[in-house]
Amino acid sequence: MKIMVACIVSLVLMQPLFGQQVWEFEAEWLRLGRNQKGILKITGTEIEYVRKERRLSWRLDDIQQLKLEPQKIEILTYEDQKWRFGKDRKFRFKVSEPFSAELSEFLRSRISGVFVSALLPAQEERAAFLLPVKHQKFLSGSEGVLQILGDRIVFRSEDPEDSRSWLYREIQSFAITSDRELELVSEEKSTGGPTRTFRFQVKALIPEGVYDYLWVRIFGSSYYPPERKTSAPRQTVG
Repeated sequence: MKIMVACIVSLVLMQPLFGQQVWEFEAEWLRLGRNQKGILKITGTEIEYVRKERRLSWRLDDIQQLKLEPQKIEILTYEDQKWRFGKDRKFRFKVSEPFSAELSEFLRSRISGVFVSALLPAQEERAAFLLPVKHQKFLSGSEGVLQILGDRIVFRSEDPEDSRSWLYREIQSFAITSDRELELVSEEKSTGGPTRTFRFQVKALIPEGVYDYLWVRIFGSSYYPPERKTSAPRQTVG
């Protein structure tokens, strides 16, 4: 009887561990001229990298920005680099197998900092608007499709690392600068600025309803559900 009671108590104490999701990958720490191989582990509370006797770990609520690409992860910390005049330290890893959209959504729900993902959800929901576009970058561009959905905007690019999935709360503002040009200002940090603007050249005339559809989901209105944004726009739109 005592043995049975002890077993029951042990199971109750260990129950939270059984429900914890863990992802583990063989990974390469990408460092200038001296990459190092180890193990990358992701849980609901932290990201950990282990190589022999060395261990690095970051709590999910202490990461400034987390960026996921199909087989790469980038962690921007709040740690100063004195030799780079206090610039925040960044860690980049390449994993042995592709990340999943499931992991992307799992991390998105737990990261308190900025979350950036090139991993896209399955195409289950029918898009309200489907726009063939070219993402215009500084020296190049990538073609794809912009899907405007009920809870997010998805850019499916021919270049997997250039794809993006933004929930509406992750978009700061938008602008339709002409009949064939659309801009989205994301929370993603960029070189030379605190946010990154995505400029899309649309291959056809932008449908009239796109502006209103995006406005109420990004900025909110008295006619839209209260869980959406209700703050004023941060830049001129239109």
